[in-house]
Amino acid sequence: MIYLVILIFTASSQIVQKPDLNRVSIEDLYSLSIDSALAENIISYRIEHGGFRTFSDLMLVQKMDDTAFELLLREYSLTAAKSLDWRNLRIDELKDRLASEDNPGVSAIDYWENLLLFPLDLNKATVQQLNSLYGVSMIDASAVVRHRSRWGDYRYIGELRNVENLSSFGYRNIRYYVFEPSDSLSGRFWGIARFKAEIENLRYEEGSLDGYRGELSQRILVLDDDNSSIYQDLLLSGWTSQEIDSLRNSLSSDLETLRKTEKDFLGSFMIKGGYGDKYRGGICLTSSSSQSSPRGFFLVEHFGPIEKFIAGDYRLTFAEGLLLDNSPEFRARQTQRIRGIYPDLNQNEQYGFRGAAAEFNLKDIFYPSVFASYSPRSAVISVGDTAVILFSLPWELERFSDQVQEKFIGAGFSLRLDKYSPGTALESYIYRIEYDKHFNPDTSFLDIPGDRDNLEDANLLLSFSGKERTAYSLAGRTVFAGFCYLSFEAAFQDNGKKAYIASSRFQKEFIYLDIIYRRYDPGFDNPYSRGFAEQRRFEDTEFEKPYRLLNPLYSYLQWDPVPKAEEGFYAETRFQITRNLTLTKAYIDVWRNLATGLDNFRSQGTIEYRFSYPMSLSLRQKWQNKKMQKVSFYSASVTNETELRIRFFLENGDYLSFSATRSQVLLSRREGKGNSEIISGYYLSGRYEHEFSEGFSVLGGMDIWNGEEMSMWEFEDMGIDFLYGHGIKSYIVARQRINENLFLRIKARHDLSYSPYYGSEGLYIHENTPLAKTGFEDVSSNLYLFLLADYRF
Repeated sequence: MIYLVILIFTASSQIVQKPDLNRVSIEDLYSLSIDSALAENIISYRIEHGGFRTFSDLMLVQKMDDTAFELLLREYSLTAAKSLDWRNLRIDELKDRLASEDNPGVSAIDYWENLLLFPLDLNKATVQQLNSLYGVSMIDASAVVRHRSRWGDYRYIGELRNVENLSSFGYRNIRYYVFEPSDSLSGRFWGIARFKAEIENLRYEEGSLDGYRGELSQRILVLDDDNSSIYQDLLLSGWTSQEIDSLRNSLSSDLETLRKTEKDFLGSFMIKGGYGDKYRGGICLTSSSSQSSPRGFFLVEHFGPIEKFIAGDYRLTFAEGLLLDNSPEFRARQTQRIRGIYPDLNQNEQYGFRGAAAEFNLKDIFYPSVFASYSPRSAVISVGDTAVILFSLPWELERFSDQVQEKFIGAGFSLRLDKYSPGTALESYIYRIEYDKHFNPDTSFLDIPGDRDNLEDANLLLSFSGKERTAYSLAGRTVFAGFCYLSFEAAFQDNGKKAYIASSRFQKEFIYLDIIYRRYDPGFDNPYSRGFAEQRRFEDTEFEKPYRLLNPLYSYLQWDPVPKAEEGFYAETRFQITRNLTLTKAYIDVWRNLATGLDNFRSQGTIEYRFSYPMSLSLRQKWQNKKMQKVSFYSASVTNETELRIRFFLENGDYLSFSATRSQVLLSRREGKGNSEIISGYYLSGRYEHEFSEGFSVLGGMDIWNGEEMSMWEFEDMGIDFLYGHGIKSYIVARQRINENLFLRIKARHDLSYSPYYGSEGLYIHENTPLAKTGFEDVSSNLYLFLLADYRF
């Protein structure tokens, strides 16, 4: 008996003392009788994917074979499978995806985060659910369901490696959002409580609160002078002195409100969770000096014929998003969508639905849905209580906020033939909107009359008029031959205007090719259209120039997420040429602005070479030719941008990168208006991340830029920063996993920038004093602090 106890104790000690595969160094792997290249691939995979979740993940490593797999299984332990740490890594990684040019958006990140906390059942997941996962194409999703129908339920996640036509990229993403078939998540509670606080001199894209205060002050001073050009132009265009006084008073009221608006704090508390796979609920409270609006929902899923029922704040996305997608975000060149009915706890005042929606499941084939919402909308209101256009600001101003009440009702169906042909579906949806005010897109209430440029864009002139609008769509999709996908959507409005999208994908193991065609008529004014597009509808118009508008705040219309009226072809590909050389993403878009008839072109390609562990080198090149309808200023711009990035994947999760970006823009005047001009800019960026201990890491970054008179975008850890003028910026991000449930993220950033200022009327407002001076620099020193605390259960 004593010898037996000693034997068991010895064996147990040996098991415990096995080194952890997620912690061993490359030298440890070299000591095994495996290929050195395989050892390098194991370390590279571990760093890039945050470690191995299960031993079956080893089979994803290039050059892995059964002999090496058995050896690693015998020699090493793996603790990640017993920890929730990988979920923290994935959730944090998802947030960092927001820092990309074609980011998936906050709504998508929120949905994927929910699935990380409560994954899908691999043997029940539908094609649409799988396709909603990041990086999982309709071809991948259809392949998983087709294999399940043919061979029966999956026994473990690793079986997905045997699925025909499932790409390795698709498999790598699916595995994080499904649970092992041997597990059971029914009867479990899950959820997340989150506190978030931001302290900053808030900057909303290109316009800051202080900047708009200055613009308003300047306009008021000009209107105080009845000899100013703007005052006289208003009189010549038919305005009376009383109407001008009324305009000045409304601007003064806006300015007074913005002066009372604190600019440096935004806080929110959110809690959401559920029980099993049937019940969900959540609430979000946001507090700032300008906005404070609670949002919440209650959701029931898979309850008899009810596939999904939601009451409260929710989001809709159907087909290609051409008819219905009420996200507040515009995501240029978006090729993937999360389709269906989902909760919406994000700040989405202008486009969020509040009411109820339901989707039913009849025999896993016919999915009818109904939805209704009753919500206030912000708008520009003209004389006679008439609405000019829907309009959203980041600050609460009584004159704009909640001026129109919107009653929205709709219905539709999806006929999904996944039982017979996975990925095949036919869909149709219709909605009707009623407003309590009449709309009339009168540009004279927005534009300064008599200046050099006018608001003559058809996207505005042909926008919605009336009190009621109706729209409907027809859509379909199919996967054939196992590696080809086709889809389309056509949307129609009651004013006779139409919009179309047709897309296709060819996909094999190491390559995919997307081709998309879209056409949106001028006058197709659907506030819930987020179809594939290159530009927002008021981008590159006079709304980008606050000093050309009667109220500078109207320039916020340039951020409206509805696509511009355009027609074009888009092609995108990814191709792994060799094991080390990959064309990570390349696209070309040729489109016409149908409001002006002007043609545009954009292309970009990134090629990455992975040296032997631990270094990689990538080169990104962008070309763009945009034409704009202008009279007095430049009418075309040709952009040539190059970025070189070098990355080092160090041991223990450390990461080091350097990048240099050079951008040059050729501005061309209209014929007879003068010569062309070249402006250029650059930014240099460096980042280093170090893991001090298990669960605690720090990321530091520094950027130096000089944009002269042009603007550039720089992508930080969780977002996009707008760079103008010249300056220097540094930031530090600390991530701390306190335990398996509590996670903290703290960020501090400071930037010092010098931006050229160009005013109108020769006036600049400094400390409420008008200065007759132009062409000088504004100096801005900005400190930003961010705290995120997650408790996951």
